[in-house]
Amino acid sequence: MWKSIFAISLDDFIKQIKDLNVNPKFIALYHTIEHDSQKIIEEINKNFETEIFGCTSFQGIFTPKGFTRGIGGLLSDEAYIEIKTAYSTFETKTPYEAGKQMATKVKTELKTEPDLIIMHATPGFEEEIIKGIEEILPEVDIIGGSAGDDDLSGKWVVLHKNGAIKNGVVIAGIKSKREIRTAFISGYFPTGKKGKVTKAKKRIIYEINGKPAAEVYNEWTFGSIENELKSGGIVLPKTTLKPLAKIVGKIGAMNVYSLSHPEKVILPEKALSTFTEWETGEEVILMNGTEKGLLKRTSMVVAQSLLGIKGKIDIKAGILIYCAGCVNVVIKNADEIVKNYFEELGKEIPLIGPATFGEQGRFFIEGKKVNKHANLMCNTILFE
Repeated sequence: MWKSIFAISLDDFIKQIKDLNVNPKFIALYHTIEHDSQKIIEEINKNFETEIFGCTSFQGIFTPKGFTRGIGGLLSDEAYIEIKTAYSTFETKTPYEAGKQMATKVKTELKTEPDLIIMHATPGFEEEIIKGIEEILPEVDIIGGSAGDDDLSGKWVVLHKNGAIKNGVVIAGIKSKREIRTAFISGYFPTGKKGKVTKAKKRIIYEINGKPAAEVYNEWTFGSIENELKSGGIVLPKTTLKPLAKIVGKIGAMNVYSLSHPEKVILPEKALSTFTEWETGEEVILMNGTEKGLLKRTSMVVAQSLLGIKGKIDIKAGILIYCAGCVNVVIKNADEIVKNYFEELGKEIPLIGPATFGEQGRFFIEGKKVNKHANLMCNTILFE
């Protein structure tokens, strides 16, 4: 049994699970921030013996009926899937150490390497977590999204059966006797404007081509952040459709891009902070997206995950992870995101998913699997 459940109250959410008359093996759990995370987890634990993993979501959650506020979960009691979860806070461990510890735990409890790691972290250290996981599980795909809230005020949490975590990470290691399909895409295209990062540290680009990074971005985008060059501050809404990117590899003759969302202008340097890490010497490329393209890219992510096998297998359920910044652009038409997903799949399935502040996924590049953290992305997990 696979089932997705959505409710606007905790009582109704618990009742719907009880009405199934099963004890789920796991619940992929997502909710908007008006709900009490700790209370949700306590009520689930009181009524069911189950693994829990998930996070808070920006403005709504994806359900089979569209995008709306509330509490949602994807449940399964299928015998062919085994799942183990782990969590860590960053109070006592570095993000890298947390990644290693969690990967070791799920590998030990599964008694084998998982087929897939699903990861949800609070924003800020995703690259280091991935490095830690890969130290233990170098060949395993990582798919995930970073916890969100409504306004970047830090109300986000990640969710585990042991509680709600304000500064940390949760992972789920899944082993399945049937195939798990994934895909990770952007839906953006290069503009032809590019340069060299000549000074950077972690998630701040100080200079491009030897000039202040925000000045260069402003020139590339015809004055879109002119005011912030003088006053500093948040530029997220102005940069969503014109993010930066780096090339992470090629598929045949095609470049593969990993996106980075410019967050704010930092004065007096006129630097740009972003939600991904940069290194001095990397090439930086200006990308372009459209509202229509963002709505249609869920068709693309399903098509990519089913490449060559569409119509030949039976998909039972899915998790959709979609960038919160992109949701903000298409919020009035966000229900179309799910509609396009199902149209490409050819049917409606149990589905759940968050709008996230950063996405993690696997690129398949030149015959190699590469796990990356990026921004403004869309990914999906489809269970046969």
